Amino acid sequence: MADQDQTHNVNFQAPPSWWMPILNGAQSSASATARGHTFLLVSEDIEEAILFGAFLAARQLCHRSDGYQPCGDCNSCRSLLHDAHGDFLRIRQQEGKTMIGIEQIRDATRFAQQTALYGENKVLLFEAAERMTLAAANSVLKTIEEPAGKTLVLLASSEVWRLPATVRSRCQRLMVPRPTQAEGLSWLSAQLGCDATSALERLIFARGQPIAAWIASDSFDFSLETTLNRSFENISSQQRLPSVWANIPIETLLERLLVWVESQARGELLHDRAAERASWLTLHRCIAELSGRVKLGATPSQDIFLAEVYRLCRSRRHSAFDDVAGRFLSNLGRLGRAG
Repeated sequence: MADQDQTHNVNFQAPPSWWMPILNGAQSSASATARGHTFLLVSEDIEEAILFGAFLAARQLCHRSDGYQPCGDCNSCRSLLHDAHGDFLRIRQQEGKTMIGIEQIRDATRFAQQTALYGENKVLLFEAAERMTLAAANSVLKTIEEPAGKTLVLLASSEVWRLPATVRSRCQRLMVPRPTQAEGLSWLSAQLGCDATSALERLIFARGQPIAAWIASDSFDFSLETTLNRSFENISSQQRLPSVWANIPIETLLERLLVWVESQARGELLHDRAAERASWLTLHRCIAELSGRVKLGATPSQDIFLAEVYRLCRSRRHSAFDDVAGRFLSNLGRLGRAG
């Protein structure tokens, strides 16, 4: 079975306001989903895509849903809240793995073929579906094209282009809208019970994604974020690798670095400094490519990885930066892939 640790809790209260247009649109296809169709849920924020999928699952499985949102009180909803629903299965990469493997797809297929326990409907939710191996993606084709019984299949993704075309073509696509800053701040402040200033700080660190900011709120460490940002700002004057870089996961470092580089590029655009902005965009491309490789299972040596990223960032203002960046991009092909 898929790993069931660390679930995304379903909020049975009123969903975020920016979801309403898509929820109202999806309502028109409610009868189709009851027959077991497959939906590809796409968002810039994978946490939001997953949470949206969990909400749709709750609505589908609820015994007293009004068609727009689950009731939150029936046996089915209470089971979902405790992550103990016998007709709902999450499929995600397992602990210690970098990809969703074919055995998980086989488990999901068997799950869908079993008789529903709470009613007629079953739901499969693939979290970060782009992390399926090619073998897993090929194995899932029949399940998503012809789900057994009344099974709703939901694939959540923030990098949909990484999914094989054969998978994408078999799904109805639902694009989760990006909220305005005002919508995000209002919702995040209400969820966390904090003032607008605190909500804005969290929203900025989460790249404008309120769901990600909300989910990360319990582990949010302002002192760490401040130290990390200061290390980025002072990188041209530092002679040694910042110690904070070695104390956080590689994926987290890359995510934070991307946010910071994006903000620098926007600043250069506002000041109409084309040359400076071009170098920031080149740096962003390098970091984004590396981040993508790591998410797909690349396993670089941490010491070498940190040294290379540090060297790349420090060389941004050098006249030979384009050559350095070019070599960096060409060397990405040497990164190993985890099995």
